Amino acid sequence: NHGHLPETAGLAGVFIAAGPGFRAGLTVPQLHVIDVAPTLGHLFGWPLRGTIDGRVRAEVLRNGPSGRAQEPTRQPSTP
Repeated sequence: NHGHLPETAGLAGVFIAAGPGFRAGLTVPQLHVIDVAPTLGHLFGWPLRGTIDGRVRAEVLRNGPSGRAQEPTRQPSTP
């Protein structure tokens, strides 16, 4: 909880992305903040470590789910 209920109307954020890795002219009805890091990680080829919240939002990437030539690998988290 970040001080409000996420279901509260009017407390939505905005995500704007542009560049060669993103689809142009796309409007996504809703993108959760927890999806930003996995999506950017996938785009930049960063390995995902351990268990993370959120998911890759492939629909915003120019090349869809294969937004990279090689899928990022999951590495075990270090304590």
